[in-house]
Amino acid sequence: MSELLNVLIVEDMKEDAILVIRELRHSGFNPIWERVQTAEELRTALVSRTWNVIISDYCLPRFSAPAALEVVTQSGQDIPFIVVSGTIGEESAVEMMKAGAHDYVMKDNLKRLPEAVRREIREARMRAERQQAQTTLDRTQERLQLAIEGSGIGLWDWYVQQQTIIFNEHWAEMIGYTLQELEPIGSPTWMDFLHPDDVRKSYEALERHFRQETPVYECEVRMRHRSGEWVWVLARGKVVERDGSGKPVRMLGTHLDVTERKRAETALQNLIEGTASVTGANFFSALVKHIAMALNVAYVLVSERIGDRLQTLAFWGEGELQDNTSYGIPQTPCERVLEAGCYACLHAIQTIFPDNQDLVEMQAESYLGIALRDANGKALGNLCILDTCPLTDLDRTEAILRVFAARAGAELERQRAINALHQMNRELEDIVQQRTAELRQSNEQLATTNLELARATRLKDEFLANMSHELRTPLNAILGLSESLQEQIFGPVNERQQKAISMVEQSGQHLLSLINDILDLSKIGSGKLELYPTSVSVEHLCESSLVFVRQQALQKDIQLVSQIPTDLQDIVVDELRMRQALINLLTNAVKFTPEGGQVTFKVSQASGSEPGPVKLVNPRSPGLVFTVEDTGIGIASENLDRLFKPFVQIDSSLNRQYTGTGLGLALVKQITELHGGWVGVESRLGQGSQFTITLPSQVLGVRSSSLGQPIYEAPESLSFSSNELQAAAMPPLILLAEDNEANIDMFTTYLMAQGYRLLLAKDGQQAIALSAAQKPDVILMDVQLPGTDGLEATRQIRSNGQLNHIPIIALTALAMPGDQERCMAAGVDAYLAKPVKMKQLVAVIQQLLNQESL
Repeated sequence: MSELLNVLIVEDMKEDAILVIRELRHSGFNPIWERVQTAEELRTALVSRTWNVIISDYCLPRFSAPAALEVVTQSGQDIPFIVVSGTIGEESAVEMMKAGAHDYVMKDNLKRLPEAVRREIREARMRAERQQAQTTLDRTQERLQLAIEGSGIGLWDWYVQQQTIIFNEHWAEMIGYTLQELEPIGSPTWMDFLHPDDVRKSYEALERHFRQETPVYECEVRMRHRSGEWVWVLARGKVVERDGSGKPVRMLGTHLDVTERKRAETALQNLIEGTASVTGANFFSALVKHIAMALNVAYVLVSERIGDRLQTLAFWGEGELQDNTSYGIPQTPCERVLEAGCYACLHAIQTIFPDNQDLVEMQAESYLGIALRDANGKALGNLCILDTCPLTDLDRTEAILRVFAARAGAELERQRAINALHQMNRELEDIVQQRTAELRQSNEQLATTNLELARATRLKDEFLANMSHELRTPLNAILGLSESLQEQIFGPVNERQQKAISMVEQSGQHLLSLINDILDLSKIGSGKLELYPTSVSVEHLCESSLVFVRQQALQKDIQLVSQIPTDLQDIVVDELRMRQALINLLTNAVKFTPEGGQVTFKVSQASGSEPGPVKLVNPRSPGLVFTVEDTGIGIASENLDRLFKPFVQIDSSLNRQYTGTGLGLALVKQITELHGGWVGVESRLGQGSQFTITLPSQVLGVRSSSLGQPIYEAPESLSFSSNELQAAAMPPLILLAEDNEANIDMFTTYLMAQGYRLLLAKDGQQAIALSAAQKPDVILMDVQLPGTDGLEATRQIRSNGQLNHIPIIALTALAMPGDQERCMAAGVDAYLAKPVKMKQLVAVIQQLLNQESL
């Protein structure tokens, strides 16, 4: 059976209120709730029904938990007040508890809320029961005391059924008469003097007591005084005798004049209401005015301490606001206030401070002042009252003044902070203007430089294009004619001629290779070299690379050894460019290995211990290493750093023995880095060299029998510096559960350009299976998947203990009320409605990844 709960929620975000209600429902409550956002809405709601608990956010656009607590406190209702916030700090929480809040709960720990609600409701009931018991006891004691003292209290003895009543003399004096003047006295006598607006509530209170619904009769009413004014009377009584049927026979009671108390309450209420919603410069003016009226004093001052003087922030005197003034602190009552925190003089204030001319001019007789303090207890100023009469009821007056001194101190500190902030803003604006001018000048210089660079780049591109055209045109004729002569199209040629033609053809091919290398390196340098990744057989890639060097190795009697496993997975690379890199390594190995030597070409899976700037190996899917070893001339250790620089050969004397441009290894490095990998080298002079190309795990494909298809695309950046590669990390793996081809293309293109790896599942079952098999870092889940939908897939993933930590982002074209709640209830971590803003998606992914890493 659900427990009925009337909940008043102070919250500007409806979604947060719904989360609170959902948590209460899950814990067995049947909440009837209302949401308010302003003080006026809260006051209206407080009188609209009886509330079991109030749950308030700490900070709202137009309201706050402290202000809400103040409204509830002013209403006089004892309702459990719980703060639920995602931003409240410990200090603020303590202040709220001191102010009267019963508990506070963080929004990220709402599971604690239901128990807090139950506890506070129990304690509220206990307080009410204790209060009721105490009230009954107090009333009994008061009646006994009134009966004993008898003096000054109106007593009455009412014989209900006979409609006769007996009053004492004080009853009549309370309304300005004697008993003789009121005769004949009976039940109608009381009604004759009762205010018409109070007749009904008085009768209703009597009827409730007669029906024994209340232990005593109690009602505050107005009675007409002989002077024509209305006096407030607290009427109390109790049935002391009933007949056999339970009907009242005799009732005893009292009348107490509470006119002064009602006037004081009204004045205090006006003071509270008059200053409750006022802030800023008008606050102090409203404060002194309402204090003067509430306490009925001649002068009220609130002042700020500035050096050894006090500057009034507001000054009330002679019934109106006076001009602000400044006065010295020494030899004044205010000096004692600032030293001790409080100072009171009930009468003869001028005799204590005879040299204070201000007191003389005010004709002051009494004084009471309270210091204004900041959060650290430092005195900022004071709030004081002065009157031309002796001060009475010191305890009540001091209590009221202390409350509003605390409020005034807080307001003064707030205004000081605002002024300091304004000053800081002005200084920051000056700095920003200066920096903006400097930045504008820098931007102008940068724009000029960029234009010059763009022009230089354009000229370089035009030069390379023209050079390529001008060189390729004659090369085309040279190579074409050489091929025709070798095939003896123009007639037979002898061996000596054949050899000469072959040298012409080889020289032309060498020149063409040089042109291509220069253009390729230029494209990479300008970021214009595009990769076209496809799924490639490793074995085919290696064998097709070896073909280019077999003849050269055979001519030098070099043993060419290949160690290529046949069970390797396909890889996703640009086949042409990767073959170009491998051929360059193999060609160099054959070129720099003496006759009779050995060149070994092998492929293996990366173990994570390979030399390189970063480790990009995923333990679940190791990367791939291509190794070319030779027994050639080797490289000195001091020359290794220069090895991959374009147009550089480590020993210019070798140019005469080994032809080349110095571009080959530079191209190998750049092409490998465009694929996300790196090149390593180990060498000993005179013993040989070992070059490795290590590709990261994301270039590995899967066989067609596997679930999902990993997608890889080379990054757009030119290359990685050594520092950048050392700072790199394995790109996160994202499982995309989506069946719409257009959406698949959109998400994969964008996310891969951001450097993420992707797995694809086109239905819910594939998403569940891939999650278990691949354990991705983030799951993007379309809600409307064929077969098992996205919400059911999410539930099944969450039920797996090994997968329930993986962040899941719901992507859906649904955006109806309740859709987000259903997604969150299924277990997703975030909800994005289509059309999705891609930058927002990446931001959410990164936020969840950062939370996961904590």
